[in-house]
Amino acid sequence: MNTNFGHTDIIDQGSGIRDQGSGIRDQGSDQDHEPLISVLVTVYNVEKYLNKCVESIINQTYKNLEIILIDDGSTDSSPKICDEYAQKDSRIKVIHKKNAGVFAAKNSALDISTGDFIGFVDSDDYIKPEMYSRLYELLNNNNADMVICGFFDINEDGSTVNCYEGVSDPDKYINPDKQELISQYEAFKRMDKPIALVVTWSKLYKAEIFKNFRFEGGLIHEDTLALHRIINECQRIFFTPEKLYFHVNRAGSLTNEINKYFNSRHFYEITQIFSKRHKFFLERRMFEFSDKAKRILYSTLRKELLRTSYLKHIGVFNYAIINYLKMCMDFRGQNKISNVTILFKCVLKNIIDSILNRLPNY
Repeated sequence: MNTNFGHTDIIDQGSGIRDQGSGIRDQGSDQDHEPLISVLVTVYNVEKYLNKCVESIINQTYKNLEIILIDDGSTDSSPKICDEYAQKDSRIKVIHKKNAGVFAAKNSALDISTGDFIGFVDSDDYIKPEMYSRLYELLNNNNADMVICGFFDINEDGSTVNCYEGVSDPDKYINPDKQELISQYEAFKRMDKPIALVVTWSKLYKAEIFKNFRFEGGLIHEDTLALHRIINECQRIFFTPEKLYFHVNRAGSLTNEINKYFNSRHFYEITQIFSKRHKFFLERRMFEFSDKAKRILYSTLRKELLRTSYLKHIGVFNYAIINYLKMCMDFRGQNKISNVTILFKCVLKNIIDSILNRLPNY
């Protein structure tokens, strides 16, 4: 990727253009004292949704924004839409790059971001006008490293599928007005429960979190893979139940498709995520959390062995079993060797059932 700020690869049109438009850049002295928030938006073939997404960002009540649109090799009109917005609003920078996946797009944006704080918005989603103003207020008032809000899970027609409050432990959540400040340790304990914690959007981060951090590639669920590493860079995490983000369940999106039924790639990713998480905590002698990663992989593996053909997906199942066996060979944490026996019994039963199902009925 060309790293200059020319028109074809990275576009920053300068401050004069906004002066001729709606005047967003001329907000008075208050904006001069506001810290800069970099909002990073990865874009790939979302021409149908991109306008609503970008409009929701440029119309934020918090005006001191650096908006970075990363066109990840789109083949529709998304690149043109990005460039048109850069012409209208001097706060917008556009990166055009060859398709390399969401993780690489986010990393490219992080490389050029200059904000004091970082936010992510998916290009088919949109946000409430007060989102970044409110998140900055909460982060600043509570001296937090990251603040998390709730969100609406909606269909393309705008109908609500579900609502998720930005709470640290929904199993214990009672008060709808509750806000909570938790430590890094508490976040590690609860990181697999609240869905609002798992995703990178619906949050505001201190930029220093990403000083020595970049997303890993090769996975669809790069957010989940990054979660424990992001928490490791935080000491104080603040949750608010306010729902300020709209997550759109887009028909045909990759995430929706792989979650409909057993998917070998999805299962492979789950294995990778929890194997890496296990190693991460083991190296730091945080055995409580390395054991938890092991238990999650075990329960997921057992569940799939009981409902999915082992012979049909033998490669990915063997990959998961081998990774689980490697976890069990480390005797510094809790060891459930008996679980290995259970897994092999599940495999044997699965194979026998597959053979019996193929026999003719008499």
